[in-house]
Amino acid sequence: MQADTRSLERYKWMVFAVCWLAGIFAGMNASIFSVLLPQAMADLHGTSQAGAVIMASFLLGWMVGGIGLGVISDRFGRVKTLAASIVLYSLCTALAGLSQTITELALYRFAAGLGIGGTMLSIAVFLAETWPARSRAVALGALVTSYQVGVFLSGIAAQGAPTWRMAFALGILPIFLTAVVLRWFQEPALKTSASHSATPIPKFNLLMGGLIFGSLLVGYWAALSWIPTWMQNLPGALGHEKNWSQMLHGICAIAGCLAAGPLADRYGRKAVIASSFTAAFASTWWMLLAHTTFAPTIYLLHGVLGFSVGMAQAVMYIYLPELFPASVRGTCVGLCLNSGRFITVCAVLCMGYFIDYTVALCLFASMYLVGAIVACFAPETTKLAS
Repeated sequence: MQADTRSLERYKWMVFAVCWLAGIFAGMNASIFSVLLPQAMADLHGTSQAGAVIMASFLLGWMVGGIGLGVISDRFGRVKTLAASIVLYSLCTALAGLSQTITELALYRFAAGLGIGGTMLSIAVFLAETWPARSRAVALGALVTSYQVGVFLSGIAAQGAPTWRMAFALGILPIFLTAVVLRWFQEPALKTSASHSATPIPKFNLLMGGLIFGSLLVGYWAALSWIPTWMQNLPGALGHEKNWSQMLHGICAIAGCLAAGPLADRYGRKAVIASSFTAAFASTWWMLLAHTTFAPTIYLLHGVLGFSVGMAQAVMYIYLPELFPASVRGTCVGLCLNSGRFITVCAVLCMGYFIDYTVALCLFASMYLVGAIVACFAPETTKLAS
């Protein structure tokens, strides 16, 4: 009996470690293009509109992958879906470094988005269904730090790699995780007697979850995609500021993720959602409107934004699996995580046509307030639905 307990404990931590590593590389591969955008566009003779198209194609792929692979995971299992997702984003990120045209780069980024969408969904659902209830919220909050560690590493990769192509080549690293997943991961034992087709989808929960996370997506991705470019275009910027700011943003976001679990357990999911979304709105507006030249306070405010968004992301990954029964959890969480991504695609695409980035970014950052308001009407949760 004691041996079984130790075995389960080891398995629990192995699942966390592998999911955390998969999330790190997903975060790095997702955000690295934002930092490398100026170099890549200069090399491929692209415009800001072309950069916007590539970013939009990536987010579109993330949406399709997150929803489609969520449905697949409910029908064919979490393990195979996670393994396939990791292979897809690893291989296609590396191949993006070989692109010779804007079209090739957009296609590779779309395919990488498919894999990252499936990975971020799969690791959250898998951990939620594997980890014990008493510490699940803290574990999921810590899991989301993986994405933000990846954001931090994207800044290091951009700073250290000799070319943008070499930085993309690093994207192949996580492919080794697929062997571990296929060899050692076990399908979660779900306590449900209903089949997928017989389980009704909680439509109100789906609507609330989709609206809240969708508002976070619009605000965060419009900002994450274009704030580095906004920084570089400020008078007084030398070009390296966006790299250092990206690293600081990632560190602060990690702290926000770690804080989310304990705060959500103590004050409730809704309170943490509303407060983190409001802080993200305020810090973005302050950073953008208070600066017409580059100043050190931009680092501070970008760090505050990172902390707020990290907490917001983590609490949503805690909250969403709790809204749905196990047999449709992959489908419903996938829809919530990605249904708002189409609007995000449009927002990122439109950014390439704005002359004044400050006005556009403030407009999209206002979506954080929408999420905070919607959270007031959403159901509170305290445990994972069985």
